[in-house]
Amino acid sequence: MFINRSAALKVYSLLTLCLCFLLLSPQPLRAERFVGPVEFQNQYLASLGRISGVTRTSKLLSPGTLEYRSNYLLTNSVSRDRGLLVDGESRVLETSFGYGLTDSIEIGLDLPVLWRGAGQFDQFIDSWHQFFGFDEGDRDEVARDNFSISGSFPDQADFDLTDTGFGVGDVELSAKIELFSEDESFFNTVSSRVSLQLPTGGELFGTAEPSLGFELLAGREWESLAIDTGVGLFHYFDSQNQGLIFPKNNFSYFISAEYLVWRKLSLQVSGIIFTHPLRKVTGQHTFQAYVDTGFSWNMKKAGIIDFLVRENLNDGGNTADVTVLLGYRNELGILS
Repeated sequence: MFINRSAALKVYSLLTLCLCFLLLSPQPLRAERFVGPVEFQNQYLASLGRISGVTRTSKLLSPGTLEYRSNYLLTNSVSRDRGLLVDGESRVLETSFGYGLTDSIEIGLDLPVLWRGAGQFDQFIDSWHQFFGFDEGDRDEVARDNFSISGSFPDQADFDLTDTGFGVGDVELSAKIELFSEDESFFNTVSSRVSLQLPTGGELFGTAEPSLGFELLAGREWESLAIDTGVGLFHYFDSQNQGLIFPKNNFSYFISAEYLVWRKLSLQVSGIIFTHPLRKVTGQHTFQAYVDTGFSWNMKKAGIIDFLVRENLNDGGNTADVTVLLGYRNELGILS
């Protein structure tokens, strides 16, 4: 589970080469229906609730279609580098709505409810690591079932976050715009997405000022395989919150593959990289890298159930350790 930076870069280089090979293959064949990647924010405990890059489809909802999404996420994190300790657990309920405004414009609204506190699954995660032979990382250096976000930034006072509990996060408004759509082209669909996160959340997870996001998305489909990829740039107007210092900008890149195992069952595999959401501290990695694996069960009119596990690729430092997601999404029909 814990792989060094060189290994992480090799994994993403391989994924990128696979994507290039697939893009240069013969004319794609469209499947009956792909459900698209599972969409959820970065669950890193120290930046929980802040807008970030997401694995998402480049396709838009049909005009007048309303889509509902809900994800429940459980994340357990233990990382201890020389200047930063992040130890705890989070539980997040992400609720979002999307609406096909026109043939080329989709609008959306996202609202999370979040909790952070002492880990209650440390023993289970330790057993998970031992069973699969994963590196324990920093887990043997800290006590189990604790909560702490503490450390120091260069030339700044030390910080130590101890507040735990529930809170409402900031509302995110978005618009996805289709730039290109053609079955026989290099990409079947290319779109852009702009987002605005408003400082409407509570004290624990809300931000002091708005944040902006811009994403460029592309996708291609074959008979049983769909590939989505995208890059994102996110700008934060508040550089400090609860003693933490954030960079003004955050970048992301992802590759996502969906394979139709059966007409109702899709295998989901994704890789995503973020530049680190905290300002550089001593001993901290400059990026976060994750791999997602899971499946989507398409019940047609009854909706789609998603199950996914996200694991980090960094060698134990400054990332969310393990995230487990259970999600539901459904198109609620055409609204006139």
